[in-house]
Amino acid sequence: MKPLAYIIWVKYHFPMKKTVFASVMLFVSAAMLSAVSLTLSDGSIIEGNVTGIDGDKAEVVFMLPLSMIEDNQWQKPEKIVPPYPDSFVLIQGGAVSAPIDTAKLENAFRRGLVSHGYRVLSSEPGVITYGLDNGRISLTMRFCYAPDEYWYEYVDSTGLDADIQSNYIHRRYSRWINILEKEISEGYYL
Repeated sequence: MKPLAYIIWVKYHFPMKKTVFASVMLFVSAAMLSAVSLTLSDGSIIEGNVTGIDGDKAEVVFMLPLSMIEDNQWQKPEKIVPPYPDSFVLIQGGAVSAPIDTAKLENAFRRGLVSHGYRVLSSEPGVITYGLDNGRISLTMRFCYAPDEYWYEYVDSTGLDADIQSNYIHRRYSRWINILEKEISEGYYL
């Protein structure tokens, strides 16, 4: 028997400290879709809510307690301690205020990265490491987020004359952060 749906991706969202959402994108006949259940490895069944249908694709959201997600609970990323106040090493995001829908924030940020030529280097819950390399200039950053705040952390660069001790970096750096902030603001509130 052919399955009714194929799981395309599963993504965990952390809008509150006590609840985690798992979004599952399914290819399924939209006509047959009204409610979907998920059977977990322990045999328990969780009902999902259909949040959107586009042609033959549907997004279903399941609410799961944090204790059901692998063996470690998701925790807010730890902030680096900058050497000076207002250091370029840590820039607080401000385009979205708490409480933050982390799934929407992450999607808006990823769209901004793609539209401006950045590459995602690694990703884990609450942290996206990304970079830009155009030959003369390279930049590696971390975008850290949680339900109550988000921020940017400088990791490394070449061609931007970065000097952490004197708190100097080329002005392009703050312009690039501002562009990503604009992308987040526009993408989050769509």
